[in-house]
Amino acid sequence: MKIFLVSSSLGEIKNALDFKLIDGVDFDLDLSALKKLNFGKDLSEPFKMVPGPCIVKASERSSQGILDEARQIVGLGINSVIKIPTTREGLKAASILVENDIPVCMFSKCTPIQVVMAGRPGGEFINLELPDNGQEEDFGELVSINKQYNLTSSLMVSGFTKMEQINEAIKAGTDIISISYEVLTDLV
Repeated sequence: MKIFLVSSSLGEIKNALDFKLIDGVDFDLDLSALKKLNFGKDLSEPFKMVPGPCIVKASERSSQGILDEARQIVGLGINSVIKIPTTREGLKAASILVENDIPVCMFSKCTPIQVVMAGRPGGEFINLELPDNGQEEDFGELVSINKQYNLTSSLMVSGFTKMEQINEAIKAGTDIISISYEVLTDLV
């Protein structure tokens, strides 16, 4: 199992890397928000620091807009990954990006149909966002569906509010947990 840090703070990213606690970063920001952060003159600095995937959200909703934005995101580093919503336009863009060997993370709800739809383009990751309503998820079912239908995407779960949710996701065989710096430091 891998751990991705949800953060746009260079300090948090550096600390997590120093302790060898993370395998990747999910900035949980789109490109325009990322540009507003104080990374100095080099926007690609965090991409150089992190040896694993660095995920940036697409803010555009049309397939062409997502494709245009993806070109900019890919220019930030060889480890950049474009996070795309599981919508018709998102799936269309993701299919084109995957055909061109550009890493994609499909962002979806924690439902069986969303897992299947998000996995269809064959992107690198499916990011399942836990609902804010405290509803418990059957992670085992979602992991089984991913395997049953031979989806090649790694399942990543984010949006944890309780340690028990993380334990359940790990026990179910989730490929990646994506957590905040605060939650990460609570794990050890």
